[in-house]
Amino acid sequence: MILEIAGIRDKGNFEKERVVIRVRENGDIGNYILSRTKLKSTNSVSSQIKDPLWFPNKLMKADDIVVVYTKQGNNRDRENDDHSHSYFLYWGLDRAVWSNDSIPILMEVSTWDIYNS
Repeated sequence: MILEIAGIRDKGNFEKERVVIRVRENGDIGNYILSRTKLKSTNSVSSQIKDPLWFPNKLMKADDIVVVYTKQGNNRDRENDDHSHSYFLYWGLDRAVWSNDSIPILMEVSTWDIYNS
């Protein structure tokens, strides 16, 4: 996995609530879905996946940061002083979603199939 969840910031504050994700190595984030679920035990999560956000196709470099705000907004990016980039994505939800029993889950999806009747 080229991405890792670095943390949740401002839990419960809808205007500022966000998930911070660190890019560990170069690659395309379009192969990842961020969602939320519940922790069942130390090593187990619930199969109830809520509010999936499939990241747009975007090539990233190691040490870049992806910040996913819960609220609506326009995706944007900026270059940092160290020449890495911060990418700001917006989930488009209408309420704060991170609480003590809700955790982010990041899934890599390298292949998929659709049914088109």
